[in-house]
Amino acid sequence: MTFVVGASISYGQVHKTDQIEVELISETTNVVPGQTVWLGIRLDPIDHWHTYWKFGGDSGVATFTSEWETPEGTEIGDIVWPIPEWTPFLGSELVTFTYEREVILPLPITVPENFDQSSFDFSTTIDWQVCEEICIPGDSQFALSLPVADSLEIDERWVAGFTES
Repeated sequence: MTFVVGASISYGQVHKTDQIEVELISETTNVVPGQTVWLGIRLDPIDHWHTYWKFGGDSGVATFTSEWETPEGTEIGDIVWPIPEWTPFLGSELVTFTYEREVILPLPITVPENFDQSSFDFSTTIDWQVCEEICIPGDSQFALSLPVADSLEIDERWVAGFTES
């Protein structure tokens, strides 16, 4: 497992394919022991491609996380799904529920109250499916390292994205 460590906050990589960018982000630039912070799975498909909502409809697979590696006592919540678009399935009467735009899928993570390290390091595998006329599954491991502080500080880069979620 590899963690990127920096002075204030370390971001995992952006996974890019010809069809989509996927990234694990944090709404805050740090964590506070005993408090919940919001992570986000940022999915940004290219024009005419889409990802799926928690219930894909008549086809499609939702994005999900697995293989979390976190400090002992960390609590990981479920994705809070933004409202999707209704998308007809090409050439049929089938319906899917999708995101044909950049979307942030927020999920809460609670730092243990007794956490006493200077940085909170964690990783997870994210699986997704991006589709146009065909669907391409993908997965990648992502890691973040957030410094520990006395109060949470919002990362201004993601305010709009988390607000829209």
